[in-house]
Amino acid sequence: MYLVLSRWYKTNLYFFFFFNFSYCIFWIEAMRKHAIYAQTYTHTQTYTHTHVRTHTQHIPIRHPEDMPEPSCV
Repeated sequence: MYLVLSRWYKTNLYFFFFFNFSYCIFWIEAMRKHAIYAQTYTHTQTYTHTHVRTHTQHIPIRHPEDMPEPSCV
């Protein structure tokens, strides 16, 4: 009985730490990609500038208030 319980406890600890670690890794990767996206589209400074700059890097953002009014012809 003790062996069964200890083995169950060890497997549960293994899965607990494994899924926690993988979740942390995926969260960090997602935030890194979001930071690259934010820098690409808002020209903000991120942690590193080592990523490849895309063709949208130099395109300014046009906000709705800067757009001309639609003309009803």
